[in-house]
Amino acid sequence: MSKLDLKSCNHCGKKMKSLLSYMIHYQSHRNLANIQFPCCIQNCRIIFKTYSTFKLHIRKEHNKSIIENKPTTEINNIFQSFKCDIAICKKVCAGLSQFILHLKLHLDSLDRVHCPYMNCKSSYTNRNSFASHITRRHKQSDSSFIMPLYVVHSLNSSNLNNNKDVNTLEQESISCGSLEHYENKEFHDCIDDISSEKYLKDQALFFLKLQVKNIFPASCVQSIFDELMVVNNLSTQFSVQSLTSAISNQSSDICENILSEFSKSEQIKINSLYALSTNKKRKAYFHKNMSYISPIEFTLGFDANKKFRTVHHVPIKDLLKMMYNKHSNEPGFWVKHEENFGIYSDLLSGSLIQDIAKSDDKILYLILYQDSFEIVNPIGSGRKKHKILAVYLTLANIPSHKRYASEQLQLVLMCKDADLKYFGLSKVFAPIFSELAEISVL
Repeated sequence: MSKLDLKSCNHCGKKMKSLLSYMIHYQSHRNLANIQFPCCIQNCRIIFKTYSTFKLHIRKEHNKSIIENKPTTEINNIFQSFKCDIAICKKVCAGLSQFILHLKLHLDSLDRVHCPYMNCKSSYTNRNSFASHITRRHKQSDSSFIMPLYVVHSLNSSNLNNNKDVNTLEQESISCGSLEHYENKEFHDCIDDISSEKYLKDQALFFLKLQVKNIFPASCVQSIFDELMVVNNLSTQFSVQSLTSAISNQSSDICENILSEFSKSEQIKINSLYALSTNKKRKAYFHKNMSYISPIEFTLGFDANKKFRTVHHVPIKDLLKMMYNKHSNEPGFWVKHEENFGIYSDLLSGSLIQDIAKSDDKILYLILYQDSFEIVNPIGSGRKKHKILAVYLTLANIPSHKRYASEQLQLVLMCKDADLKYFGLSKVFAPIFSELAEISVL
């Protein structure tokens, strides 16, 4: 059986106590650029590009690591099997959560479902009513409270140590359901401490991802922010009502103190978000707190229409420092000399780079390329009038399957495409040529 390798988070270095806490912790990094999600199970080590696929992998492939060393009642909830009592169905479900979910599916079909718990005679034809009943009346009840007529088989404490029984029933259980059981139960125990600064940064990364990676216009991002604020206010009102109801049996002083502390924390959260309330404020936050490098404007002169033209250039040295800090510790980043026997799988297989790689020096291999694109309808009346030229940078040190992803491409220069044709390559690319000459002798 696989064992947990309790190593620290690859991004922040925090050490985890369990697979579940490891998975939940990575949720806080999900919006970071170039972030990867490595599985921490020995003999697995799969790396994922998105948090959703990483989480699905944990749910499907490593469910047993979640349920090891759990209390007997929690394991019974998963490994007991239950049979639907509806005459035309009689389906056997693995685990209590899957059984309850199955009953809800019958309610979607307008069937009448009886509550399966002992000493409860309620029945329902509405899914929401049934779900609310289970939450309110049977939240603390485990599978031992299910009426015997629904139980197919179960485990008890005397045979939980029998690996054959556990492994057999594990194959019958549905892994997603079992992990959700622990996620809901242990989320507050596993989640990291969140300061107002960390909460603000996580929200800022979300908005930056929408605008830069998903290419949402600023007006759309603003609408999303406004709606999130409305939803947040409604959520706060709902939480206050639920909290007031839950502590109603406490003294008035205790109730007042609890509600006051909750209101303060909610107000701190809302106040922190005002730093992102407009497009101007979001840009200011991105420039101050993210890996932002300001472009430099260079003069080209006057064009044929006597208009003053410029080109914008991002310093390559600053870009290389940023990329070095992000990638230099990754496996395989520093290119080594290899005998390829005439097989060329990548530009790193070329004889020139292989000869350079014989040196013990740590060398950065730069790849620069240009692209022109229209920012208006390419077949409309404005075609070619607003065509833009852009130059991008990436590193050949980055593995070939990653180096051309949008997250790895860094913008180096931008100008109008017509200016390149009028002023010429040497003048438009002068900032790049000058900086490359300086870098090559460092």
